[in-house]
Amino acid sequence: MRHHILSVLVENKAGVLARVAGLFARRGFNIYS
Repeated sequence: MRHHILSVLVENKAGVLARVAGLFARRGFNIYS
C-alpha cells in the first residue's frame, strides 16, 4: 500500500474542514490525523 502526505491550508471558517474531509471520503481515501 502506498502512502502520500498532503497538507492543506484553509481559512478558519465554519464547515471548511468537513468539506475537505468529505471530498476525500467521496473518493475513498482514508484520512489519518
